[in-house]
Amino acid sequence: MLGRSPIAANGLPLVMAFPRCSSVHTCFMAYPIDIAFIDRSGSILACYENVCPWRMCSCPGAWAVLERPSILATPPALQQVPA
Repeated sequence: MLGRSPIAANGLPLVMAFPRCSSVHTCFMAYPIDIAFIDRSGSILACYENVCPWRMCSCPGAWAVLERPSILATPPALQQVPA
């Protein structure tokens, strides 16, 4: 998410996936992010919320990582999914 706007063109928080990844860093990030580590079947192994810049997170055995702007730092109006 480095260098990207936390909000996608449709107004929803941007979510990025990194396959074959079991650790991430937030160096140089401009905002906190939520991180989820998943296994090959898509089950969540670990979640970290509101991870501030200049931190590292890892999860041995994870197959992929999902990142999104921290919901805790996102204005409530942007948390709602359109019907």
